[in-house]
Amino acid sequence: MSAGGNVYTHMYAARFQGAADTANYLARDGESLLRRILAWQEVVYSDASLPPWLRDALVNILHLITEVSVWAQARPPIGDWCRAEDGIFGMNECPRQCPQMECIPCSYFGNLPLVYFFPALALSTLRAYKAYQYPTGAVPWVFGGMTALTKPYEMALPSPGYSEKPQTTLDGPCYVEMIDKLWQCAGDEAILKEFYESAKKNTIFTMNLRPGSGDAGVVSMPADNNAYDWYESCDLFGIVPHIGGIHLAQLRMMQRMSEAMGDTKFVHQCQQWIEGGSRVLEEHGWGDTHYLLFNELETGKRSDIVLAYQLDGEWIARFHGLSGVFRPERVETTLGTLTRTCLAMGAQGAVTFCKPGAKALDADGWNPGYWGTKGVHPPGTWVLGMLYMYHGQKKLGLEISRQATAEVMRRGWYWDWPVVIDSTRNEHDGYDYYQNLMLWSLPAVLAGQDLTAPCRPGGLVERMIRAGNAKSPSDSPSSTASERVLKGVITGAAAST
Repeated sequence: MSAGGNVYTHMYAARFQGAADTANYLARDGESLLRRILAWQEVVYSDASLPPWLRDALVNILHLITEVSVWAQARPPIGDWCRAEDGIFGMNECPRQCPQMECIPCSYFGNLPLVYFFPALALSTLRAYKAYQYPTGAVPWVFGGMTALTKPYEMALPSPGYSEKPQTTLDGPCYVEMIDKLWQCAGDEAILKEFYESAKKNTIFTMNLRPGSGDAGVVSMPADNNAYDWYESCDLFGIVPHIGGIHLAQLRMMQRMSEAMGDTKFVHQCQQWIEGGSRVLEEHGWGDTHYLLFNELETGKRSDIVLAYQLDGEWIARFHGLSGVFRPERVETTLGTLTRTCLAMGAQGAVTFCKPGAKALDADGWNPGYWGTKGVHPPGTWVLGMLYMYHGQKKLGLEISRQATAEVMRRGWYWDWPVVIDSTRNEHDGYDYYQNLMLWSLPAVLAGQDLTAPCRPGGLVERMIRAGNAKSPSDSPSSTASERVLKGVITGAAAST
């Protein structure tokens, strides 16, 4: 493939010589492939523990993987670090509007189905991030593309991202989260050993982005506030609870990794950062009914604007089977505030930013950028919904998640998944955002479990893989229903010819 820049060779070209070869394969094995597809889909559609809307969405949203992914062979210009059996796999953030390969927060939000169903691809991507890691310990924002000012499908021109402000303060947590995700689900210590030093180096870098600030640096913007949150395009200052909570979640994951590696010195360092950062965050980041948007002690800049997704770090820790990062009673208070504010203002999910008292932001006040005054982030809304579930409000959390999904469907965007929807107008931002694969986190949380539960024997993912790998209908527990569907499809196709 070429877009006027570097030329890459698709990985599937190593298996098929061309279109005719592919067509012959489908003609020969099409019935078997269809039977296997129907078998794994039937596992989802027949799972009574999931509401019908979620079953359908889980099956259909997987189309994003095939739509936005690129898998290149290990050939120049890709470096010799890349293994022939791995290639380099990446997903395009938004092919029709913001085309770039592997925007790292997009993969934090959206790579769980890869970890569940295609772990070798998730590993390929992580190996690229490790290879592209900078000497400072920072990891790249993209492998190449729009914000790197390179061609859209570049795979070997990594960049820290936007020239005006990078996202280094949250890139590292995304990287560590993806490593921990794959390690936990695979249960393979070799994964941890391969990435541990890289993750550790990034964590040291991330926790020292605001030198001279002591414990506050753990939960603050970098020096000179020169960075974006992943809720980007808006200015933040000093202590930022959203960023701080995510940093604390990174530290909890790193502490577990360090314990598994026997690195007691770094275990102690993580504990110190957690204790110091938590103290500062709770002392200077709390605003009575919710956590502040920011509070810069040096300048007095302070904002009590409500960020709907301020508790993301809490969810990351809980989803990864770890203790939360905020005070439990304050999490409960904040969830109550979000119910009365951001959720009350957006009938299709949580409005990203609003004033306390459920008031829209002033046009001449703090600028939320493209999130606007009514912008809803579907993946963020699902994370918030899952956090309600973890805190005993399963019905509310599920309804929040349903509303966001149903609105995308109602507006006819089921095959266009945006990153932002306007809660009052029929407008959206972005197309085909693979961030929305975050939806695949819901089954585990609905069951009150962590991310590894679906992979265990009898779990949804394990059952799907087993059904899809069955060699004959009798090998699949869902074969009877699948046979009926398959018979209808084949009969219809025969009639049409």
